[in-house]
Amino acid sequence: MRFLNTSIGRACPSAVSGIFNFMPGELRCRHKRGTMVVKIIGRGKDSGQSAQDVQRPLSHALPATSSLPLSKLPAFVLPTALKVPVEGTSDMKYCICSLVFCLSFVIAPGNVAALEPIPDKTVVLTFDDSVKSHFTVVRPVLKKYGFPATFFITEGFDFRENKQDYMSWEQIAQLHADGFEIGNHTRDHVGITDKTVNQLGVQLEGIDQQCHRYGIPKPISFAYPGNAITERALSVLEGHGIKFARRGGVPEFPYEEGRGVVYEPYQDHPLLVPSAGDARPAWELEDFTRSLDRAKQGRIAVLQFHGVPDTAHAWVNTPRDKFEAYMRYLARNDFNVVAMRELSRYVDPGKVPQDPNAVIVARQQVLATEKTHRGD
Repeated sequence: MRFLNTSIGRACPSAVSGIFNFMPGELRCRHKRGTMVVKIIGRGKDSGQSAQDVQRPLSHALPATSSLPLSKLPAFVLPTALKVPVEGTSDMKYCICSLVFCLSFVIAPGNVAALEPIPDKTVVLTFDDSVKSHFTVVRPVLKKYGFPATFFITEGFDFRENKQDYMSWEQIAQLHADGFEIGNHTRDHVGITDKTVNQLGVQLEGIDQQCHRYGIPKPISFAYPGNAITERALSVLEGHGIKFARRGGVPEFPYEEGRGVVYEPYQDHPLLVPSAGDARPAWELEDFTRSLDRAKQGRIAVLQFHGVPDTAHAWVNTPRDKFEAYMRYLARNDFNVVAMRELSRYVDPGKVPQDPNAVIVARQQVLATEKTHRGD
């Protein structure tokens, strides 16, 4: 296919000037600055539909110079043959190309980086409950391997009095100074249910205030205490500036097993990101690696840990030697380890599924069918 150098300022009425280059398998964009909101219009060769019938919006942030492989577009965007207006050197012409999209965009202030393709073997490390061993054991192990992580902080349990089992705020501030993310886990470790969701705003603010006091940025990541969830929490979290919120592996799997599912962006709501695994004392390396198996093809494994060891909550304890083996496995097998906030490199948290529960219900149905076939 021949190269098309196309200015679409007049090709699409709602567009402003920009330069687009269309090539097989690749879309390149150049503009002075700003975010582009892109509409992709396409139709099948023999569908009999007009372009307007199948118009689908796709928002994607592009930097001043970037490339976006067509293979990385969401699955619902189908490259097809389409007759589109193209501005040539002197007048408007029409070209038929095997892979063409009609695009319109608007430029907004700022220079927003493009979303990166999600690498296979991407893992998010998270640690709950402000446990003392996060500072004394987890911190040096993570620093040894250069791994980022998110520490979800609460003042619940007997945090204020018990400094044998829980970190001080000075230690939490040091984690921030070390480059780790500090996330919000509510002030009092309140399980967020339909009955308690009215407390969520105050609970979030309690941790925000302490973060401000100790020079820590306002958290943009959240973990549900006790992995209790309710859809009513989503608007509260969004209004509070939370970008990503991690839940457990429930309801897809029972809480007791610590099993979970991988995060599937744009199917899972960004404020209901599932845990692929919630580490337990009886876990062995095989349990850990099972949590990672499906971290590929755009899916992300979000791992949940508590204390290493957890001297206050034995049922979620991870022995130090096992934790070191888990981290060594990630390093030796070249996993892409990130903190929760780094999901924004790959996922637009502003794009949410219409029904936050749809993917959860679908998974439950698949798991039930598999269980029946196994004869469990």
